[in-house]
This record gives sequence, structure tokens and C-alpha cells, in this order.
Amino acid sequence: MLPSSAFEEPGAGQLADNVLHFARVLRKAGLPVGTDRPMLALEALAVAGIDSRADLYATLKACLIDRVEHLPLFDQA
Repeated sequence: MLPSSAFEEPGAGQLADNVLHFARVLRKAGLPVGTDRPMLALEALAVAGIDSRADLYATLKACLIDRVEHLPLFDQA
């Protein structure tokens, strides 16, 4: 579960919506993204932060894909 402070920041709900939308895009692209993965990504982002684009990318990649073969589709999405 996310700490309550993660949702107290302005725009925090928008981040959650965007992560869920991105997970849906990945599923439609054919990647096997489980229903638990967006929540894992949000929890990881609460810890890692979103200060840089590289951190956001690395966190989402680590949480949403399992196989190196899926990386090109992840990057395209």
C-alpha cells in the first residue's frame, strides 16, 4: 500500500492514472502486464521518486516488464 503522503502531493492522482493508462497500453501492445504491476510501480515510484526522467523510466521498466524481449515494445509505448 502506498503511504498516504504519496497522494497528498498535487497531481499525485494524475500520476496514478497515468501509470494505469500506461499499463493498459502495454497490455494492448501484447505485453503480459499483471494487474498487480501498476500498484507495484506506484509503490516503487513513491520510494524512488520522479525527479528525473531516467529514474521514472528505470522504475517503470523494472516493475512492468519481466523479459528483455519486451523492452522494444515498452520503449515504443
